[in-house]
Amino acid sequence: MTIRDILQRFYQLDAANGCTDADLHAMEAKFGKLPAVLTQFYQCCGGIGEKLSVQDTWIMPEDFRAQPALLEKPFLMLLNENQGVYCAAIRLGDLEQDDPPVFVSDDLGENWMPCADTLSDFLKAFLIYQAVFAFPCAAEDFSVLDADAFQNMQQRLTKFPFVVRNWFGTMHLFQDAPDSAAFALESDGEFQVLYGAVQAESARALAQKLDDLGEPM
Repeated sequence: MTIRDILQRFYQLDAANGCTDADLHAMEAKFGKLPAVLTQFYQCCGGIGEKLSVQDTWIMPEDFRAQPALLEKPFLMLLNENQGVYCAAIRLGDLEQDDPPVFVSDDLGENWMPCADTLSDFLKAFLIYQAVFAFPCAAEDFSVLDADAFQNMQQRLTKFPFVVRNWFGTMHLFQDAPDSAAFALESDGEFQVLYGAVQAESARALAQKLDDLGEPM
């Protein structure tokens, strides 16, 4: 699944809306040649950061222009958690890679923990994660699953081939119908689950597979 597939299926956005060439060139002037995957993301999504920032805030090239202090940080910020608990970034030493790893910090960049093995995985995971919060047909609240129930969830749904770590625990992402998705945040042996879909029929089908597995939060 490509980023454009995610935009079409989960956000109902059919056309790319990238950042301006001027904003992209300004970032390259500061950071040097950007990773190929990041450049492609900016060219596809750089102009719709506000639409995609459903739960947490994407940091797009226009934000670096509006907030020059971002250019002075010893990392390239990608995403800021909505309460400022976490930020995700690429370390400057990794920018020479086409698809670098992504790290997360809970102390404003003083220390870093691994988040995703590749930028590609990170971007897809967080686009799907944020879409779940915005689906027009969604669960009313989180449910909590134990380890056995989570095993059942994995058997009932299709798991996306990427995992995000150290963002309120470990994030697992799933799909049922083409327009539906679910995530499970794993921490201390429990799994907090939220799901939804674009179409009501897909959401009902997902609910039938998940609602007997856990308890409401």
